[in-house]
Amino acid sequence: MNPFLPSLFFGALLLAATQSFADDTVQSGAMTTQQHQMLKDCMARQKAKDAGMSTADTKSVCIAQMKSKMNTDQTNSSQMSGDQGNSDDQPTGGPPATSPPKQ
Repeated sequence: MNPFLPSLFFGALLLAATQSFADDTVQSGAMTTQQHQMLKDCMARQKAKDAGMSTADTKSVCIAQMKSKMNTDQTNSSQMSGDQGNSDDQPTGGPPATSPPKQ
């Protein structure tokens, strides 16, 4: 058998596997340009408030704020789309709640 064919097959397989792992990395870890700019702006505001804060602490605070804001935005958008979930104080199913009759 020609050794060229198995080498070609192995190379194609390796290329496909590399591309698969590269796609996962880009989706999970990369920051968009907008997120990067938001981080820079937040860090500038934090430095203006507290000049003694280290860059690492400033970045940690800003990342936490960005995550909090993204979670809040996701919650708000899911509520706007009708996925409000069930709250303990809201009845689920059955007839509407009525007050007891007055005596």
